[in-house]
Amino acid sequence: MTGNNSNPPENVQLAFNKKFKDATSVEWHLEDKYFESIFVYDGKEIICRFDKNSDWVDTRINQSLDEIGNNITEKLSGLGEIMSSIRIEKPDSVLFEFVIRDKSMNRQIYFTNFSGEIIEKRGFNSVYDLF
Repeated sequence: MTGNNSNPPENVQLAFNKKFKDATSVEWHLEDKYFESIFVYDGKEIICRFDKNSDWVDTRINQSLDEIGNNITEKLSGLGEIMSSIRIEKPDSVLFEFVIRDKSMNRQIYFTNFSGEIIEKRGFNSVYDLF
């Protein structure tokens, strides 16, 4: 991130307020291409990004495995222990991101669609691999 507690331009702030009118504890950061907000909404910590034109890019919501649903978690259970689960909402899709630790204690990042099909798998070396 290039900024810490950066204030977004007015057009980005207005787009955010329209989408998350009741957000609290909002912090903004400027990334290379995006304004990223970290905030609390509906009792959950959420990360949301907007581009510099104020277009919504994505929203990441930490979710419990119960919220994700058995159809996905059952398909992933053979891969190892699910360490975290995040719902990723984009303008054209909803994905899920899972950090899974295998029996050898290696962690991988898996992205699935709504039916639990693995779309992408990545190595996991640090939390920066998640974005």
